[in-house]
Amino acid sequence: MSGAAATGAAAAPLTLQTVRVDKTGMLLPEDWAIPDAGGTASFSPKEGTASYSFPMPTSIPDGGISVNISADATSTSSQKVAATIGVDGDIVKRGPVVASAMAPANGSDHDVQTVRLVRGPLGVAIVRLALLDGPRYTFTYTGPGMMPSIECGAAAASVTVDCLQDDVAYNKKGRPPSEWLRLYETTVLHNGDQVSASADGAVTLVFPNGTHVVLQHAAQIQILSNNSLLLGMGEVQVTAGAKGLKLKTPSYTATAKTTGFTAFYDPGSKAGIVSTKAGSVSVDPSAPKLKTAKVGARKEVEVGRGSISKLAKTGRAGARGGVNRLRAFELVTKIVSRYNGPCSARTLHSNGTAITPSGSGWKVVVKLAGGLKGSAAWKVRGKAAAATNAVATRLMAGCATRAQAAASPRRCGNVRFDQELKPDDKGLFGAFRIRATHATCATARDISTKYVLHPDGVTRKRTPIGSWTCTWRPAPVAQQVYATCKRKTARITFVDKIPNG
Repeated sequence: MSGAAATGAAAAPLTLQTVRVDKTGMLLPEDWAIPDAGGTASFSPKEGTASYSFPMPTSIPDGGISVNISADATSTSSQKVAATIGVDGDIVKRGPVVASAMAPANGSDHDVQTVRLVRGPLGVAIVRLALLDGPRYTFTYTGPGMMPSIECGAAAASVTVDCLQDDVAYNKKGRPPSEWLRLYETTVLHNGDQVSASADGAVTLVFPNGTHVVLQHAAQIQILSNNSLLLGMGEVQVTAGAKGLKLKTPSYTATAKTTGFTAFYDPGSKAGIVSTKAGSVSVDPSAPKLKTAKVGARKEVEVGRGSISKLAKTGRAGARGGVNRLRAFELVTKIVSRYNGPCSARTLHSNGTAITPSGSGWKVVVKLAGGLKGSAAWKVRGKAAAATNAVATRLMAGCATRAQAAASPRRCGNVRFDQELKPDDKGLFGAFRIRATHATCATARDISTKYVLHPDGVTRKRTPIGSWTCTWRPAPVAQQVYATCKRKTARITFVDKIPNG
């Protein structure tokens, strides 16, 4: 598209095409009112109400448009009530824009912020909106304009973004190392740019020759010329095109064509693993005098600063205690991904991990920033990971003190049923507001489900559920009881909503 054509196209507005609502991970979903088209939403727990207004426009003109978002919080109890809404996107000027209200006990609060949406030359735009403990909206706008394109040629290679999940950032070539920006579906990456996925982020990058690279588990790469990249940390899954891909790390270089493989590198130990799914990969160690290895399908090799292992079955290269370095790392990053939310913690963009031998297993260290700073350490053996320092313990406790953790049990959602006691997303009966103290949410949901389905659950005061003992007391609402299940110091509570008959 010529410059004149692009200018003309940019003068036409972008129009709203789709609104996607993600309701996963919500707190007390039964207490939310969520219109699919957006505009407003409200959360009404027993402590009060949080209300939101976000009238996103149906079109975005060339000169831009401003909209107001608002958050209202009202407390009807002795507890504070918070309401927070955030808007971000590649057309949000000076984003993210956040409106936040905090109502004191038996009080209210209100906040309004203006969001400026500026239409650029591209023919597509993404706007994301998130509500505290609630849904996430994705607004997609399209219209005349330039579309992200792949520029062929070694000197001007570009990489496009596909299958983007949250918590992925990038650093543009020539910008300060600390300047990491949020990655969007419309972002086009060039030689020298870096991309970093957090422990719970993932993104697929498409290279000019059709090669696909998936970043996950705290991966960080830099795009190089001639369809090559530098892996500085974490794990990537590669589907190499016919013209091939060259993947470099400080310890080895992997080259492949028409091959599917996984590459991993740990900057702390300066060791990595290449595991092939199909085809073959040539792995050339950086250390002098070490021979190049050809890794065939369902095989892998571990490469260190001065060593390279023999070919082994997938998952067995350099294994200790039943797992190799990569599997130990994956196990810990899944733990970080699960528990980082309450701590507002994130993994570093580079040099943030270290996996070293420890006894018959591994010591895995993940450096954290944000709301919880420091090096969190775990001991991994087999499929078990145990926290070994205060940072890891605090992360897994949700950043609460011991007293706070006891006073604030883990929220485990609901188990819903319909009248025929079959699982149903819109079921009216089941176990609601499940809370667990000194027990996992998986255990809490399992025990509460068994109690709800127990034929004698509400016909007698004490009901044994395995090694647990469950009791109930009347609730001030018809067809509901408050249930409590105990085992030693562990405690599970929930509301049992009972069908007629």
